[in-house]
Amino acid sequence: MPAARHVATLERIAEWSAGTRSLFLRLEGDARLAFIPGQFVSLALPVGGAELVRPYSLASNPEDDVLEICVDRVPGGAGSAYLFALRPGAALSLSRPICSKTTERRLISRPYDPGGGIGRPLRGL
Repeated sequence: MPAARHVATLERIAEWSAGTRSLFLRLEGDARLAFIPGQFVSLALPVGGAELVRPYSLASNPEDDVLEICVDRVPGGAGSAYLFALRPGAALSLSRPICSKTTERRLISRPYDPGGGIGRPLRGL
């Protein structure tokens, strides 16, 4: 887990379906998080007396004032159950952006599927 942590407030929720929603997060003090499309953050979720760490792709534009992460409800998943129970105003702890399938600073020598998983973060690419 990266040492740099940020605290963000859940500003609003967008329901895309019964099992998919976007969470819009604002960093403390209206700070901005520098990232490039394709990166993700890890959320530290206090669940059942333990800290669950779960990765979520950033679905927002790097120029947006708030961060958007898209969450799928996982049957029996403690992390997604926790996130689906949150309401605006809740605080979340997140890591600095972490590299993944980014498009900058490298050439893609062979095809890959950048839409693995939920797919919504493709908008940022």
